[in-house]
Amino acid sequence: MQALWDHAQGVVIGMIALLLLLGIQERAREARTEATLYVMARSELMAFVEMLEADLANIGSGVPAGEAKLLSGDSLHLEFRRRIEANGPIRTVRYVRLFSRYGPDGRPLYEVRRYLDGAPAGSGPSALRAFRFELLNDAGQPTTIASEVRQIRVYLAAAYPFDQQKGYLPHTRWQATYRPRALAQS
Repeated sequence: MQALWDHAQGVVIGMIALLLLLGIQERAREARTEATLYVMARSELMAFVEMLEADLANIGSGVPAGEAKLLSGDSLHLEFRRRIEANGPIRTVRYVRLFSRYGPDGRPLYEVRRYLDGAPAGSGPSALRAFRFELLNDAGQPTTIASEVRQIRVYLAAAYPFDQQKGYLPHTRWQATYRPRALAQS
């Protein structure tokens, strides 16, 4: 009888150890999945950010003095002029935030589209939780008057490409403020 009792205790202890190991393995798998989703969302976001940075840093480049460099803008869109190629024409660039779809949690997701002289010329991730432009004057205060804008702040938050129920990071964020030289000379 004692041997039977010893075997039963050994089986119970073995099952507890097995359950602990399975729990640790499951949490490690979730962490790897979350890291992969973060890298996927971040790489898609940063590919768009490179294009956005090049445009925003060069607002008004090549535009003759006295002509409008920043045409219009608010939190959802920005339209400006710049020379893209070294000896090319001055082009009108427009960024617009559009509704994309609803996420798995029911919150809206957005997409940012880029237009070059009115024709589509690229877009950002289609799963942005947030996107906004902030037009700022010399003192860093918000302004709605295009001729007073000297700085542009951009905020992006990209949702993960797949639904994630248990993650700690709901989205990846990016924010920057640009001070285009051509706007400072206006």
